[in-house]
Amino acid sequence: MSSHIMSEVESLCTSVAIIHGGRILYQGAVRDVIQNVLDYSVIYLEAQGLTEQILSRIREIQNVSKVMANDDNIEIIIQGHSDIRPEISEIVVNSGARLYSIRQAGNMLERAYIEALYKNNGGKPPT
Repeated sequence: MSSHIMSEVESLCTSVAIIHGGRILYQGAVRDVIQNVLDYSVIYLEAQGLTEQILSRIREIQNVSKVMANDDNIEIIIQGHSDIRPEISEIVVNSGARLYSIRQAGNMLERAYIEALYKNNGGKPPT
């Protein structure tokens, strides 16, 4: 399958090759390519009753590099690829806030594709 629609590739394929300028930049299992290209992962949290104190406790979890809140929706950036959802869930539930959902971000192949092109172009936008 050849496509620039990375969400389709990520959901349909088990392996992938990122090709640019006639060269294979990365190839392998989808998850492996994402982890080889990106040095971070993303977790989405939906919860009600989150206070700044709760968000501060989430920020203190090892490898959390950024917590961005938009009302009840939180985006958490993790350095590396460890799954810290259990720790986040425990903090939220034990605080008395209402946890509606917690999930790892989808469409990470899209982010990896863009990052691979940047890396291949010396950190500048690809032409």
